Amino acid sequence: MTDQTTNLTPQQTLKNMRIMWFAMLMGQVLFAAVVIGLCLTSEPESFESVKIIYMVAVVWGLMSVPISAFIRMQIYKKNWVENCVTPKGYASGMILSMAMIEGAALVSLVPILLHRTLGPTFALPVALIAVFAMNFPNGKAMEPANPEFMNNQPPDLLNK
Repeated sequence: MTDQTTNLTPQQTLKNMRIMWFAMLMGQVLFAAVVIGLCLTSEPESFESVKIIYMVAVVWGLMSVPISAFIRMQIYKKNWVENCVTPKGYASGMILSMAMIEGAALVSLVPILLHRTLGPTFALPVALIAVFAMNFPNGKAMEPANPEFMNNQPPDLLNK
């Protein structure tokens, strides 16, 4: 069996990433809708029972965004060929970044589900889902860097 991801064009990779982004976003939105529905139809539980889970969700949520961006950039750097990122590297970086942010968003909904009350705790999953939505795959990393910039540099700068 051959690895078909190495033969994808940037356009095919971008299309696949956008489909995956949309599916992951809809999963988060649907889970949030289920949590809201359950919160509106049931009695609240004690917050003390979910306080630790909420603290873990906050830390995870705050750490997942910068860490996922850093790891994505490291994957891009590893897959940098000539003056752009390969489609395989772009896909790997985007999948990892999207998965980390989605995981944090879903975990941040669990304390709300257990506590069964919409309140200030709902701000974290809303913020994480918004960050995920803003992480829309645009394919800029797969586009060649500005060749005119490279051509207009002093010769000694390019040799360093």
